[in-house]
Amino acid sequence: MAYVVKDGASIAEFNSLIKEPVAQWLDHFVSRETISNEKEGDVDKQIDPRLWRAAELVNAGDFCAALALYEQLPQDATVKRAHAAVSVLARMSVADRGEDPIEKSRRDPDDVNKALAAADMYVLMDQPDTALAHLAALLPKPEAARRIVELLNLFDPLDLVALEIRAQVANAMS
Repeated sequence: MAYVVKDGASIAEFNSLIKEPVAQWLDHFVSRETISNEKEGDVDKQIDPRLWRAAELVNAGDFCAALALYEQLPQDATVKRAHAAVSVLARMSVADRGEDPIEKSRRDPDDVNKALAAADMYVLMDQPDTALAHLAALLPKPEAARRIVELLNLFDPLDLVALEIRAQVANAMS
């Protein structure tokens, strides 16, 4: 499985081992994307080689090493988003694939560990808003609140879903 990662978040995936379709697929995304010269916080995307190295590690499937590298970088919005996205990939790479985590969570809605696994699956299915709503049902459990805070990094701070969930977390923790 190959993933297109932009600003640390997976934006597309492709499953093939045949060189020609993979090359065409990659060319499609590379031709659409440009790299900004802007600085975000203290991380210069053009210069800091750790960002490129982290992306290479993600592409190689070494999510833990990528996470360790992200933790060394100044924590701007891009790095936090990347860390959250790669954290999901890391957890799902070692998850039990024998049963659908969403279905397991539906059968046992009070089990926070099953809800956390289901939330990660929702994120992989590009449904982070559903992941947040799923976890919000378990507030004020601290594990749910911590994961919600992590996943909120995947959203624009002014996103309506993110604003609503932040309010729910604040209310549950007060």
